[in-house]
Amino acid sequence: MRRVCSWCEAEMEPTATALDDPSSITHGICGDCSKRLIRPESHTIQEFLEKLPFPVMVVDDDVVVLAANKRALTLLGKSEYEVVDKLGGVVVECAYSELPGGCGKTSFCRGCRLRESVTRTYISGRTLEGVEATLTTMMDNTQVDVMHHITTEKMGELVLMRFDDLKSNLPR
Repeated sequence: MRRVCSWCEAEMEPTATALDDPSSITHGICGDCSKRLIRPESHTIQEFLEKLPFPVMVVDDDVVVLAANKRALTLLGKSEYEVVDKLGGVVVECAYSELPGGCGKTSFCRGCRLRESVTRTYISGRTLEGVEATLTTMMDNTQVDVMHHITTEKMGELVLMRFDDLKSNLPR
């Protein structure tokens, strides 16, 4: 799979996936653009996020959301105020984030694929693509499993978390 910088469109190292298709393209941010984005005279990170053709959030090493593009806000049905500076589990309405201790601090959090993917990418610098993560959320006082496929990519000291798709496992 080809990787292209979403900002400058430069070719980056290819990414291998289980569904490898040499004609498919995934986007990220190259090192040069990442450095330019944190300088005041450059474009803002929000401008970069809005150029991406998929829902994405920028999170820190504790999965606190620092920014999200409009596609992510629409997908989540939330405003920027409801997302920024909130823990990821709260943002995606994980049922366990409401337990004592909150997101990242309950016994359920050890198996959280969202948190695990962000942490692995943050520590290793490796991009993880199409990670399947089932989220348990509450809907009308009933627990519902929602399937996410996410991609995480390190960007400086932050992680870009992309929602590749979202499927509710509700009975039809």
